[in-house]
Amino acid sequence: MSESPRRLACDPVCGRELTEEQSLLSVELKGDNPRGLLYAVYDFLEALGCRWVEPGKRGERLPSGTSLRLARARSAQSPSLRGRCLIIGHAAFLEEGEEWVAWAARNKLNTVFIHTTPEGVALGAAPEKQWLRKRGAVLPLLKERGMTVEYGGHFLGSMLPRKNFKKHPEAFRFHGAGSLYAFPFHHLFKSSSL
Repeated sequence: MSESPRRLACDPVCGRELTEEQSLLSVELKGDNPRGLLYAVYDFLEALGCRWVEPGKRGERLPSGTSLRLARARSAQSPSLRGRCLIIGHAAFLEEGEEWVAWAARNKLNTVFIHTTPEGVALGAAPEKQWLRKRGAVLPLLKERGMTVEYGGHFLGSMLPRKNFKKHPEAFRFHGAGSLYAFPFHHLFKSSSL
C-alpha cells in the first residue's frame, strides 16, 4: 500500500469548528478558521494517542512504536463554550509562559489571561515587570495560534495608595475604631464618590 495522501484545509469563515475524515488512503483535517484547523491537528494527534498533561517536554505523552491506529473514522466538533481561558497568575508560571501558551493551544483553550500586579509579588498575580520582560516572547506565540491575550490584575492599590488615608478616609474601607483593613489590595470603599 502506498503512503496515504494528507490534506489540511481551512475555511476563512469566522468560527472554531473542526472536522476530521479518514479513509484507507487519506486523512483530511479541516477547520473553519486557522485556529479551528490547529485544533483539528491537535485532536487528530490525540486520536493517535498523544497527550499534553502539563507544559513542556516533561508533560508530553507520545505514542511509541511503528504503527498507529485511529480510534474513529470521522469526528466533527464545535466548542460548547466560546471562551476557554488559561490564567497565568504566578511568577513561576509566567517564567514558563511560552510553554504554557503551547499547552493551552494543544488543550483547545483560546485565551490566556496574564494576571499581574505592580507590586513585587502577590498571591495569585505575577510581577508586572516580569510580564514586560516576557511579553516579547509570549505575544507572537499567542498570535500565531490565533489566541487572545487579556491583561490585568491587582492595580487597585496603586490607584489609591494607603498614604492617602489621612487626607481622604472616606475612600477607604475600615473597621471598628477607624483602622484600615490589613489586606493591602482591596481597600477602596465602593460607595465613595472619589
